[in-house]
Amino acid sequence: SAALTVTIANPAPTLSGVSPATVTVGGAALTLAVSGANFTPGSMVNWNGQERPTTFVSATQLTAAIPAGDIVTAGTAQVTVVTPSPGGGTSTALTVTIANPAPTLTSLTPENVIAGSSGF
Repeated sequence: SAALTVTIANPAPTLSGVSPATVTVGGAALTLAVSGANFTPGSMVNWNGQERPTTFVSATQLTAAIPAGDIVTAGTAQVTVVTPSPGGGTSTALTVTIANPAPTLTSLTPENVIAGSSGF
């Protein structure tokens, strides 16, 4: 009798959340937690289309090492999960915001003014 070949295809990944969803410009390297469905041990997290070191936690959870060099400019980053063939594919993207740090006030001159006085 003839042998039959069975191919087991990887499921297409879906992405439902990333944490943190906002990071600060100039921050340190971080671990991005990625949640979704249909992840496999071969699934990779992509940051703006570039693979990042990925750890498979479960079929619904991955973590990725995001280097400090990825967050040096304010803006946004697109995060996707890519699962290799057979089957597999690329998830839809979620956005991580790279925000400028909040300003801080260190001094104020003059410290006091008399109410009703002219401009200073």
